[in-house]
Amino acid sequence: MSKQEFLNHIFSSVRSRSFNRNCNDYGTEDSNILLPAPLPITVNLGLLVNCGELNVDLVVESVIETLNRVNRVLSQTPHIFKFLLPGCHGKNEEMLRMVVDKLSCTENIRLETQFFIHSGFYEEMVEFSVSGISCSIMEIPADRRALGYDPISTAIVENATLMIIIGESDTESSDIKPGSIYLLAKRYGRTVVSINPADGKISDIPHDDRIFDSYLYLDGYNNEKISLNIFKQRRNIYIRKLRSEFVKAGIDEEMIKPSYDYLLPHYLKARILGKQYRFKYALVGVMIYLLSAFAVFTITMQTLFFPENPEFVWVEVGEIALIILLMVCSRTGNYHIKWIDYNFLAERIRSAFFLRFVCTVCDKPEDLPSMSPVRVPNDWMVMTFEAIISSGKVSYCNREVHFEAVKNFFISAWIQNRIVFYEREAGMARFKYHTLAICGEVIFAVTMILAIAHALGIGHWERFMDAEIPLIMAFLTITLPAFGGALSAIRVQREYHRNSERYFHLLRHLTAIKTEMMHITNMSDLCLLLKEMNEMTFREINDWKIVFRYHNIEAV
Repeated sequence: MSKQEFLNHIFSSVRSRSFNRNCNDYGTEDSNILLPAPLPITVNLGLLVNCGELNVDLVVESVIETLNRVNRVLSQTPHIFKFLLPGCHGKNEEMLRMVVDKLSCTENIRLETQFFIHSGFYEEMVEFSVSGISCSIMEIPADRRALGYDPISTAIVENATLMIIIGESDTESSDIKPGSIYLLAKRYGRTVVSINPADGKISDIPHDDRIFDSYLYLDGYNNEKISLNIFKQRRNIYIRKLRSEFVKAGIDEEMIKPSYDYLLPHYLKARILGKQYRFKYALVGVMIYLLSAFAVFTITMQTLFFPENPEFVWVEVGEIALIILLMVCSRTGNYHIKWIDYNFLAERIRSAFFLRFVCTVCDKPEDLPSMSPVRVPNDWMVMTFEAIISSGKVSYCNREVHFEAVKNFFISAWIQNRIVFYEREAGMARFKYHTLAICGEVIFAVTMILAIAHALGIGHWERFMDAEIPLIMAFLTITLPAFGGALSAIRVQREYHRNSERYFHLLRHLTAIKTEMMHITNMSDLCLLLKEMNEMTFREINDWKIVFRYHNIEAV
């Protein structure tokens, strides 16, 4: 090999390695990888009339004001307004179409319409369509019963995320009509924006869904920022892990590659944010409890040993100020709730990722506890999860793969992965619980010994480093319990004992599912076990969410 050929070989190798460093495991350059885009949603606005006459211009202004209010709340979220309207003939329906006609001329507002009609009346819908606005139709079965309410109104309220009712509210009247639209909205937990038909005055009638709060949380999630470098690193790590599982199971990676740009980016975002807020929540909690103990330590030391130096009290002032600052940061930053919610969302996306592999929908269990977020109408996590699922095509859904390969993939990549995770978490939680418990017991035992010695007068006439022993003993008996209490508060607040016991219980369930899955021989049994796995993980993360929901950081 000539000298020139040798140099060319070296340079080509260097260029090749440089290119590989700039490529991810999907074969595309890192510069082409972007963070997940904000999740778009459709705001379903049920629009009904509950009056005889209305001032169209004033009502339209009020409706536009309501839309602008939603726009302000969803400032970081791409969204479109879809009006749900009755498609039958009548005076009220004609007034609604007059309102929608005027709304269609409004700039900077994206509108769609959906008409609800009785089955068999599709031909009459031609004249109901609004020029320039996308229109769809939903037929209501003729045999539908609505428990005393109009079936079309019931369907509109049921499918709406926010109700706009033109008419005076009758919910506070002593003589409420059985078929009241307002009572129908209340029954379904839908927030109502009531518009006075004469002067256009707006009044809110909030119900169980708290839809504006849900929109605010959803918009906050869309506005969350994560590091692109961290995202790329985590993405490459997860793809390498998935690739190794495919190779181990004998599955062609080409089939699953579309998921790398579908569910995986959203999972990584939720996971990264969950870990960030978990770290902030844990750090703030530990610092508040320890700073409280140090505040007692500081003022006791100044009082007993430096009574002539009151400037030392400023140290305690700084500690208390830092505690207050940390509490304000935790409350305004919402570290606690965001950690719980984002972790919940990440686990649901994980389950959806695996279930979509065999074309199975990630359903929720039927008999959920009353505090479950998915029981609340229009909860923001439900809307976010549905937006993620609908953000791409299920192009890696395939039941034609060899059964044994699919089974081995699920056992290794999902079930065994969760077993390893819960074994590690259970062990760590138990270790932290016992460590903090023993440290607290030792501190209080030492305090008791010092208190007994102090009470018996032992060492009262001795000195240690120019300080009297009684003062040192008094100092320790005052400050040590403060640190012991801080350790106990951290141990209880972090729920180490409960988590370790719950994780060990889950391990038994996971091991049973794994054992049963190893012996099944057909796809239908596999899908049943996967649904059981989904239900178990859902209940676990839901129970965890309920346990920690009210463990916010408090100073006392």
